[in-house]
Amino acid sequence: MRLLFLVQNYPPERGPVRYTRDLAVALAARGHDVTVVTGLPHYPSGTPDPAFGAWKPAIRDEDGVRVIRTPLVMGSNHQLLRRVIGFFSFVASALPWSLFRRRPDAVIASLPPLPVGPLGLVVRGLRRTRLVMLLRDVEPQGTIELRGYSRRAWADPLIRCFTWMYARADRIVVVHASQERALVARGFPADRVETIPHGIDVERFARDAARPGAIRLPRREGRALALFVGSLGEAQAIPSLIEAFADERVRSLRVDLVLVGDGEHANLCRRLVAERGLDHVTLLGAIPLDAVPAVLAQADWVVASYKRTELPMAGMIGSKFYEYFASGKPLVVWGDGVATDLVRSVGNGVTCSSGDIAGLRDALATLLADPDAARRMGERGREHARREFRIAARHDRWEALLRDLVAGDTEARRLGFGWKPVAAEATGARLAEVRPASAPPSGRTSSQA
Repeated sequence: MRLLFLVQNYPPERGPVRYTRDLAVALAARGHDVTVVTGLPHYPSGTPDPAFGAWKPAIRDEDGVRVIRTPLVMGSNHQLLRRVIGFFSFVASALPWSLFRRRPDAVIASLPPLPVGPLGLVVRGLRRTRLVMLLRDVEPQGTIELRGYSRRAWADPLIRCFTWMYARADRIVVVHASQERALVARGFPADRVETIPHGIDVERFARDAARPGAIRLPRREGRALALFVGSLGEAQAIPSLIEAFADERVRSLRVDLVLVGDGEHANLCRRLVAERGLDHVTLLGAIPLDAVPAVLAQADWVVASYKRTELPMAGMIGSKFYEYFASGKPLVVWGDGVATDLVRSVGNGVTCSSGDIAGLRDALATLLADPDAARRMGERGREHARREFRIAARHDRWEALLRDLVAGDTEARRLGFGWKPVAAEATGARLAEVRPASAPPSGRTSSQA
């Protein structure tokens, strides 16, 4: 199959980009012709990557994938207006590169940012092909609810507008079942949304963790090191975690907290640490993706933090959560939701609600009191990842989904139905009658996580 990925951010950029990159590389390794149209690297700093520059498009072969990087207005995590302009400038620069190449059998538009969705629809319409929207986050619903805008007059119409846009795709893929439930609750057709979660190659992750890294975490003798790696954004509630570590009940423990990452709350976090004189809390900034395994290997425990909320997608499991499991380290979860429920069921860490400082103190004290039990927790998490988070299973399901769409497209053309979605009622029954028995199955199965 010829596959075209549309995604604004792509490695070497940091952030939630691994799902798309790993999928593109895996499909190319399976013999498919894969092209990625993305922006020139600049995120999250907002400055151009020296290896690519600021304005000249770059076309390179990376791990068997043809990657086309187009110019756009670059903005950092802290430059909201430039980032918004950057979203639309990427659409404008990516569209010609998406149109004047060989027609793809399917287009995969990876969101957010949201403007990539309309870009995918335009490419799908003009190239007469199939479109899959990969929603790494269900936006704008997630942001609206997270920031408390649900009761604003404009909130519901905006969500309805984007739900309508999602419904124009042939398939929607989300990364957690809570996202699927949120879409269906908004009226999205349940038979056209797939949950294909993150995954991880545990053995490869372990090999990378064993390699000496250039980044060394600050460690003080006689103290445990708790590590957070990820975005310092609204959903992660890192300022509240720092406030908890500033409380004397937690501060009296022999525990240091190291925060690795960047985001909209990074400056606030630095200010909190400085104002409260927290010598046991350190912020290191963002690190390259390839350095994550070796950095996690240096920690005693890893920390997942989530904002206290009643959202249906609260505490959703992201890519870093799978890395935490693969690291073999016990988890400390500060928050509620599906992440907390999973750690409790697996037994690979300790949990407490966001804002529960006494609960955090007790959780950390439990790990301090019995290092052997903590080590066994980490081992349980790694074994769970080996069984349940196999990245090859994710790639199998994606390949089956895409083959099914392409097979339906070929059959629809033969029957004279053109390029309209095979899920449409007008063609679905007839296609089911004539599709060869050897056609691949849809690949739809229950969520792995």
